[in-house]
Amino acid sequence: VNRGISRVPLESQIAYAGDIVTLTGVPDSIRVGDTLTGGTDDTAIFRPLATPPLAPPTLCMEFGANDSPLAGTEGTEVTPTKIRSRLTAETDNNVTLNVETSKSDSDKTTVYARGELQLGILIEQMRREGFEMVISPPKIVTKIDESDGKTELEPFEEVTVDVDSEYA
Repeated sequence: VNRGISRVPLESQIAYAGDIVTLTGVPDSIRVGDTLTGGTDDTAIFRPLATPPLAPPTLCMEFGANDSPLAGTEGTEVTPTKIRSRLTAETDNNVTLNVETSKSDSDKTTVYARGELQLGILIEQMRREGFEMVISPPKIVTKIDESDGKTELEPFEEVTVDVDSEYA
């Protein structure tokens, strides 16, 4: 169970509402937001709670091997296969990322994410790990309106800010 910034073992083998539990050894069978339940007493919950949907991606970028004249001078991981493997491995820990082979170039990988900050952190992590790559400018992920079938919709977010009246 996570307590603050440290992980400690469960003392009574029971986690309570609000506890953040870390599991190992079950990579594909349990997802973020799943309900773990059990027990034999009256307090046990036998129906899982509905998992809230993840917010859809708003941006995408294409990652590929560096093909410039200076390729291979900065990093050690330079092949498209290693870059794609690293990006795919990132989806195990970062459930809001989606990775697929690029539609325009089979050597490139398209990464869908929630925003520029998330992609920027991923790029910097990979750079520090020795990956050398080219990255496309971010593109907004649009979708077609289901009601008319032709209107293209862009993602947006609403924000409400409450301030004291003296600052309004």
